[in-house]
Amino acid sequence: MKKNIWVWILVASFLTSASVHAQIPPGPRERAADKKNFSTTAAGVTDDRRDLDRLSDLIIRWDRLRKTAPNSAALKDVENEIFAELRRDLKETNIQAKQAKTEAVRSTAEVRDARRDVTRERLDLDRNRKELRDEKRDLRDDRKDLKDDVKDAKKAEDILNRKRTVSRELIALQKEIDAPGKAGDKVLQQKQKTLLEEYLSLSQQEIQLGIREASEDRQEIREDRRERIENRRR
Repeated sequence: MKKNIWVWILVASFLTSASVHAQIPPGPRERAADKKNFSTTAAGVTDDRRDLDRLSDLIIRWDRLRKTAPNSAALKDVENEIFAELRRDLKETNIQAKQAKTEAVRSTAEVRDARRDVTRERLDLDRNRKELRDEKRDLRDDRKDLKDDVKDAKKAEDILNRKRTVSRELIALQKEIDAPGKAGDKVLQQKQKTLLEEYLSLSQQEIQLGIREASEDRQEIREDRRERIENRRR
């Protein structure tokens, strides 16, 4: 009988401490991480816009030169600049796709923690209905964040893969254009222009994705602030 009493005391102690833990609002480290994510994403959007403008300007110059000076050294120089820009952009896009995956993994962990907090609150011997409602709300928010992050990661991966494909097609096309007797070929140049325009479109999609991620990061910061305020009122 004494053994059973001690078991219940230990269980009650665990559940009470777990409930207290579940009520702890985001700490300084988590808040700092959310702010850093927002700053990084916002800076990334600014960089992407600058990169898009630079590539767009190069393509405009290329389009003008291919019509007015199809065999000129100036055209070749611009083509080299475009390919250098594409190589650099692909590296950045690859980094951003990896970051999107990391964010999805982080959101998965947050959903797991939120689900555990709800379970603990339900089992708490001193059950507080408001606390349970708060934990359920947090779980809903975390699930929505996870859904958005998984969607964003998939979109970032799709953009990266298509950019790689377009780049390979452009390289192959450029080799064909550089072959003897192909300089100034209108059909090949039109294919080249179409691919370059698609690459620009993909970069624009990437910017929109970054804007949406920045909005989600800002929402995380607001939720952190709300939880701190609610904790002070308890």
